[in-house]
Amino acid sequence: LGKDPGQYLLPKDFVINSIDEEIEILGNRKISVFSLGGQFKRDFTIEFGSVDFVKIGMDYFFVDGGTGNHILYKTDSNYKVTEKYLSKSSKAFLMNVYRPFVKKDESHLYFWTMANDTVYSLSKSDISPARVINYAKHKFRYNEYLSLPFEEQAQILLLKDNENQCLTVRYLENDNYIHIVYNMSSKFYEYIYNKETHTAVHLDREHLIDDITWEKDSWYLIGCDNSHFYYMVQPYKYKSTKQFRKFLESFIKDENYIKEMLHETSNPIILLVKYKV
Repeated sequence: LGKDPGQYLLPKDFVINSIDEEIEILGNRKISVFSLGGQFKRDFTIEFGSVDFVKIGMDYFFVDGGTGNHILYKTDSNYKVTEKYLSKSSKAFLMNVYRPFVKKDESHLYFWTMANDTVYSLSKSDISPARVINYAKHKFRYNEYLSLPFEEQAQILLLKDNENQCLTVRYLENDNYIHIVYNMSSKFYEYIYNKETHTAVHLDREHLIDDITWEKDSWYLIGCDNSHFYYMVQPYKYKSTKQFRKFLESFIKDENYIKEMLHETSNPIILLVKYKV
């Protein structure tokens, strides 16, 4: 931690360059490059604030940190801006919280926002609408939201005052499934759609019977590939040691290791899940 070259007050995101065997770390208007072994190599200054970035081919895409006039910036390999996308002058992109960059395939990513029902497809040369989530009568009331004071807008995006209107919390898609997590009236819902059979499961998290982790408030969806969806289980959210032990015993047979895990509750557990919808 620090302000010198190769030091950060708050790292925000990173990209691993497997070809050059380097890791590029995003900080406050700068990129620092390290070897995979942790040796500092060089710093770059970027001309805008950002909290998320990704590399497609030789280009980089950055999500604006809140002060620019566009949502997305495209740069070359030296982090110089070459394109700007999604102008904030458009009503559809004002005051949104974005959830960027879920892999679609080798050359495209999905990109979406909480307060918008459109999911975008992003490539090194184009950004275009890919999916529209139909929330019907519970669609987010955007004009009403824009007329509110900033403090009330913040409460809505914190999922504390979104009565009867839907905010998209997660959107994940692979070759077989679409999984949407959304929040309405401060409650979470899960929608899983099988693209081949056209069957779906719609779950209310509040009334979900969880016989896998045994604590439905301990886990959330974080990612996917074409084989699995990834869930993060947070042990410290278990209300009962008995329930946490029950979960551990479902895949760990070593009693000493279970006892160790029961005392080390700060480390998350990643589950790889296959759906049967």
